[in-house]
Amino acid sequence: MSDLATLPHLDETAVRLLKKAGIDSAAALREAGAADAFNAVKAHGLQPSEDLLWAIEGALTGTEPHDLSADRRNDLLHQTGELLS
Repeated sequence: MSDLATLPHLDETAVRLLKKAGIDSAAALREAGAADAFNAVKAHGLQPSEDLLWAIEGALTGTEPHDLSADRRNDLLHQTGELLS
């Protein structure tokens, strides 16, 4: 069993998507960071929603995904290319 499943805010689907993208441990997720992990999922032909990005950030920071500030969300969207400008 992967230790990804022990991180807060990552449900079974999020863990499965991350594993498909080659991120199979909490250490690998911390090393990648939220934006790069999300981009890795996209690079594997998967179509994650922004909810995955918020969940990953929440897992890495210990913050409830719905409590992420608008500035942090926008920063992550810029880093992932989801917000164009």
